[in-house]
Amino acid sequence: MSINEDAIICTYNGYHLIEEKEYEEDNIKNFHLVYDGDKYVGMMPYSPYNRPSGAVFKMWIDCGRPSYEDMHGQNDKAIHRYYTQWLDRQIDKLLVEEMTNAL
Repeated sequence: MSINEDAIICTYNGYHLIEEKEYEEDNIKNFHLVYDGDKYVGMMPYSPYNRPSGAVFKMWIDCGRPSYEDMHGQNDKAIHRYYTQWLDRQIDKLLVEEMTNAL
């Protein structure tokens, strides 16, 4: 199945973020579908009432596409917090590796 190029909100490292709308009587929900090329890989855990920015999508991809449960939320704050913690873990790994190599 090929994806509709017009529906793509953001593309990063081969991943595409596509918004699919569900219209209800009193609101509109936006589901954030993620594709790796043409292959559907799941939904980005983000509030259905908001749209993630390209920067937030990139952070989410960079830290391994964590689940809602991993992030403890579905908004910019939760993603920023998780991303910061992920970066700290990456730095710690590099420091340990550097210290080990120095011995």
